[in-house]
Amino acid sequence: MLHRSLARCAPLHSLRTAVSRTVAALQPGDLLFVEQPWDSSSSLDCAIRTVGTTTISWLEKRGASPECRDTAVHVALVKDTGGEASIIEAARGVGVRQVPLPHFLHNFSRLGDRIFHGKVLGITQAQASRAVTFASEKCGRPYSEDYSEPNSANEMYYCSSLADYAYRNAVGRDLFFTKEPFPLIFEPRLFWEQYYEERGEVVPPWTGSNPTLLLHSPRVKYYETIFASFAASRRKLDELDSNVDLEEYMLALQEFASRPATSTPLLPMRRTGTTRLD
Repeated sequence: MLHRSLARCAPLHSLRTAVSRTVAALQPGDLLFVEQPWDSSSSLDCAIRTVGTTTISWLEKRGASPECRDTAVHVALVKDTGGEASIIEAARGVGVRQVPLPHFLHNFSRLGDRIFHGKVLGITQAQASRAVTFASEKCGRPYSEDYSEPNSANEMYYCSSLADYAYRNAVGRDLFFTKEPFPLIFEPRLFWEQYYEERGEVVPPWTGSNPTLLLHSPRVKYYETIFASFAASRRKLDELDSNVDLEEYMLALQEFASRPATSTPLLPMRRTGTTRLD
């Protein structure tokens, strides 16, 4: 990934080329993770990040050795690639939906945003396809605001549970990204007690997942992409011109789609992350 200051002064043609090469590396079933700068004025933002860092500690206590301590606040599955690139996500306040890749990236284009490309390891192309089909069939389902697991009576998903259950279904196992059930972490406790009290509930003793858990799963190898740097380079006076930004993304996708099939895609990256289980 280009350093942000370099991204701002890099020629747009070079950035478009980098974006198109990154898009070329995407495959159906891959995961896109999002990390954003902390907003200390938002209690929910602080709580979500506390959950992320606590999740890494949970993994380390079980013998995992994350090479990087990156966290994530959102995750989506790649569905279509190339010039028709799109993702499937469970979005808060919206539910499960499919959106074009440029629109997804536009939603995470603030200065400081980071987007990781996760490759799911140890699966076949057919299993990745089944995961995508599972997620696609859930479009229109509501978002799970209480982070409950989906069930036949009330099938709802939050972002990481959609990816988690898509791959559980694809491989026919009760667990995929972890070797044991993950007890949902509700830290800081006071925030989550108030969160559930406002919904007339108490903090539940459920198992599930979160984006950071999937990011550091031994089933995932991830890279930091050029996407966020490209978006940051489009800003002037810290304001994003949405129309211009989306136009540039679409141009990058069109350039990729028009390249010969024999072109070798290169994935610009700054770091990689894998988690070893010793």
